[in-house]
Amino acid sequence: MEPGQTVAIVGHTGAGKTTLVSLLMRFHELGSGRITIDGVDIAGMGRDALRRNFGVVLQDPWIFTGTIRENIEYGFPGASEAEIVAAAEASHVDHFVRSLPNGYSTMLSNGGEPSARARGNC
Repeated sequence: MEPGQTVAIVGHTGAGKTTLVSLLMRFHELGSGRITIDGVDIAGMGRDALRRNFGVVLQDPWIFTGTIRENIEYGFPGASEAEIVAAAEASHVDHFVRSLPNGYSTMLSNGGEPSARARGNC
């Protein structure tokens, strides 16, 4: 690969695409060995700086336990309210989010559903 080149990682189910991307993005740390980018070990790079170099399109969305706002902000730490709304608008979910009783403060569970508490099933 050449510096600045765009690379797509594709392959059959079970080929290791998710594992590779998880290691490149440092979602998981290596048990041994090292991964380098332009000769620099990624273990020494800050995760935020490293992740700015990658774009990932997953088959299944990853939703974290937290608010809708926090889930959007995960990809852009420190985002302003306007930036969070702009991201939701670009994803065509702003209208839906605003229709929820707690809007961007709606709590989500790991599977992406509003939590029992947010649905009033406590």
